[in-house]
Amino acid sequence: KYGGLQMRFNTKLLWILTITVIAILSIWLILSSGHKKEKTTEKVKANAEFAVKIQTVSLETLPELLEFSGTIMPTEESTVSSKIMSTVQSVYVKEGDSVRQGQILAKLENSDLQAQVAQAEAALKAAMANTSRAYTDVSVKKTQSSTDIASAEANYRAALQQLSLVKEGPRTQEKEQARLAVVQAKAQLVNAETELTRMKNLYQQDAIAKRNLDTAQMTYDVAKASYDSAVKQEEIAQEGSRKQDIAAAEEHVRQAKEAVRAAKTSVSQIRMTQKDAESAAAQIAQAKEALKYAKVMLSYSYIKSTTNGIVTLRHVDPGDTVSPGFPIITIERGKAQLDAEIPADIVNNIKKGQT
Repeated sequence: KYGGLQMRFNTKLLWILTITVIAILSIWLILSSGHKKEKTTEKVKANAEFAVKIQTVSLETLPELLEFSGTIMPTEESTVSSKIMSTVQSVYVKEGDSVRQGQILAKLENSDLQAQVAQAEAALKAAMANTSRAYTDVSVKKTQSSTDIASAEANYRAALQQLSLVKEGPRTQEKEQARLAVVQAKAQLVNAETELTRMKNLYQQDAIAKRNLDTAQMTYDVAKASYDSAVKQEEIAQEGSRKQDIAAAEEHVRQAKEAVRAAKTSVSQIRMTQKDAESAAAQIAQAKEALKYAKVMLSYSYIKSTTNGIVTLRHVDPGDTVSPGFPIITIERGKAQLDAEIPADIVNNIKKGQT
């Protein structure tokens, strides 16, 4: 303190001496110029070369230097941390390196995470294949079901028509045809019988050969059989359908109806298959989410820079074990600033922008 006071005293004394000298010189010049008015202009100009600039004396405050201790810190600091528990496999930067946003700074052991991604991809492929097969099965069953139903319904309609015909019995026209067939067969039988009688008489008289008699006998036998058949058909036509025929037609209708029901039952089976296909499709969505999650977890094994800046601190080395939240790399960016403590008796005298 004493040295400071002495320096300020010497400075003020120097200023006083300087001002006194200047004042004396100024008075001397004024007096000299008053006694030499008669000198020539050239001489006055010559004396003007010794003119001194006059400075008005003023009081000024000398700047005061303040000293403080503090820490220089960046305006922005970012610490990249681990999001998973793993072992550090590689660190690609060192302190002082410049890094850019998105740059890989370190890599964690991720063989198990890669296996999970591969497993999720395989599960997704399987789910997609199952869904494709399920929907193909639905399409095939729909086509087959439509064909079966159409065929069963056609058979059912045919069975109903046949039952109707059986219940109605032969028509009038059919009955008349059966009666005419009997008349025709009877006429042929009478002719054959007359011819056979004539041939027998001739044969007894040795008028014809035996073969002629045999031919007449055969013609008669055929005519007799035709007549008996025609009579039987006429009886059936007149009698109508038998109970056995109606029962058989009704059974056919029942079977055809059951076939239609069975064919339509396959529609419900198709609905179940459709639900299976929809369930398989839902498994695709689940598999996609599982794959997405596995890829996110794998991405956490690559430690990336979140900003552009300078690496100021490297917290880990290969082989270190890290857990979620454990710091890996610290990056700084932006201008530096001083963080210092200023005494309370001085802080009020400091203004923003002061040098």
